Amino acid sequence: MSDPSGKSLGSCETEAIRVRLGDRILSRQLQGTAEVGGRLPRPRFKPVPTQNPYSRGNVSPSHNPRMGLLLRSAVLSAILVLVAVPVHPGVGESRQGQQVNRLLTESSPYLQLHAHNPVDWSPWGEEALAKARRENKPIFLSVGYSTCFWCHVMEREVFSDAVIARQMNEWFVSIKVDKEERPDIDEIYMAATQLLTGRGGWPNSVFLTPDLKPFFAGTNFPPVDRGQLPGFPRVLERVHAAWQLQPEVVEARAERLFEALRGVLREGERSSTLDLAEVWARAVQQLEGQYDSVWGGFGKAPSERSAIR
Repeated sequence: MSDPSGKSLGSCETEAIRVRLGDRILSRQLQGTAEVGGRLPRPRFKPVPTQNPYSRGNVSPSHNPRMGLLLRSAVLSAILVLVAVPVHPGVGESRQGQQVNRLLTESSPYLQLHAHNPVDWSPWGEEALAKARRENKPIFLSVGYSTCFWCHVMEREVFSDAVIARQMNEWFVSIKVDKEERPDIDEIYMAATQLLTGRGGWPNSVFLTPDLKPFFAGTNFPPVDRGQLPGFPRVLERVHAAWQLQPEVVEARAERLFEALRGVLREGERSSTLDLAEVWARAVQQLEGQYDSVWGGFGKAPSERSAIR
């Protein structure tokens, strides 16, 4: 290092300069100049090239008005996205565009499978039963279990359909039951389905009066008519029409079926096993006097069978 006159400085003088400068020494070497009069010479600043086309010289992109606006917009968008996403979706909120219902908080995997259906499902309980009585609506009871193949088919093809769900929500109180959680409910209404149709299976689809008496039943219904099997929308329309136009006929039929069902269940309680063939034989004997051979079903038209024509 040399002084302004061009003379070389000794190592001791150089060290003294470094001590005096302390933290003020630039990271790059001083180009042959030392502190003069207690001041550092102003460094010759060389602009650092940048790839940012909007910046000039060594100006940071964030200092550019246009780039600053873009950055602020990006941050604002990220904040809005974070605010809009619910941490824990609750009843009535959407998750990935799906509506959630009262089955969301149930412990049954089978019930949770239906928690994102557009159908306003309720679990079996006083809340749903009281709603049916208060609004004087029939109950649609669907019983199944998690490993049931046709239960999954109906969930996918029928209960996930928004148009079908709208009919169910407007005309019925829909209740979903896991037969493995409530075998008592499953036993009662499976017996009712066997009385009405001569066979049973899952999913078990039963229509009840508000006081829980069954009047129409089936198993798996398709979303549209298939051969002799009516589509579920047509079933809903006919059952709703029968309830609206002749509720007293439906209730009278439900009462007769309930009495037959009670006799069958009482007989079943006397034995350790339930003989389905015997159950059916007794049911036929009790109901044969009420059967309408022209229109189908029991009692005078409109009957259960005519409700789906």
